[in-house]
Amino acid sequence: MALKYLSMVLGFLLFIFSVFPAVAQEQIEETCKPVAVLFGEKICLSRIEPDPVHIEAMKEQYKTQDLDPDDGLGKRNRQQLKSILWEKALEHKFGAEAIKPTVEEVLKYAEAFKGAMVSSYEADKKTLSLINELLVKNNYSPENMEEINNILRVTEMSVNFYEQRQKQKESMPEEYRFMAEKAEYQVAEAMVQDWKINKLLYDAYGGKIIFQQAGLEPLEAYADFLKYIKEDGELKILNAAYQDTFGEMDQYLAMGHNVLPDNEKDMYGNYFSTPYWQFQLSNNMERFEDVKSWLLSLSVIDQESSE
Repeated sequence: MALKYLSMVLGFLLFIFSVFPAVAQEQIEETCKPVAVLFGEKICLSRIEPDPVHIEAMKEQYKTQDLDPDDGLGKRNRQQLKSILWEKALEHKFGAEAIKPTVEEVLKYAEAFKGAMVSSYEADKKTLSLINELLVKNNYSPENMEEINNILRVTEMSVNFYEQRQKQKESMPEEYRFMAEKAEYQVAEAMVQDWKINKLLYDAYGGKIIFQQAGLEPLEAYADFLKYIKEDGELKILNAAYQDTFGEMDQYLAMGHNVLPDNEKDMYGNYFSTPYWQFQLSNNMERFEDVKSWLLSLSVIDQESSE
């Protein structure tokens, strides 16, 4: 009798384990409205669109930017899908761990960035001191004064920005300081991840490189990887509203860019050696020395002739 009940229990458990996953899978498939398919995996609309409770607030924000709310939301959603597809393809080709920054990498990047900020501030302070000293002693032509005043204005803005930022951080309550440090860490993490992705793509595809404000970009590698997404990934866009998901990127790749010359390939290797290589350059004091040399080379107008 015990064996009979045991077999009944086991049979019931087997039924539960076989039926419930199927039911759960049916429910998932019913709730998933596929927008795209990449490497055989569906990308559901719920992963792309914002939470409905936030949509109206987002539309109001687009209105304040003089954008059509529906156009703004549509563009945001296409960018979200592009990011999902791009990251999924990167993970498929290189592995998730390869594109994920380590804590050590992020901390070293943040430390190098802070060091560069301090170095830039010190160079700017020396520049301001020198300019003010020279302006007390000398008179310059209107043309030279215009250039000097431009340098003075930009340098003062840089110094004021750094000092105000430091004062704000020092005056913050502990909990807000923690939030600020967390935000800085997240920015550093995103920058390191972008660098790692660019390095992976450049190592895999090579090609021409362009210089952008955020760093070097392997432009031709982007184009090759986009081809990989469309062909190897057998990308299918199933929703008409998302057909132009990679349209902006296609336009960006086709634009005329200032490509770095081949004789600067040594810099490519240096740049892709560490995510913070650019901050290790001692270029801030060199910048000060350049400004100093230019200022001291200017012709000085005699006080009497200026009157």
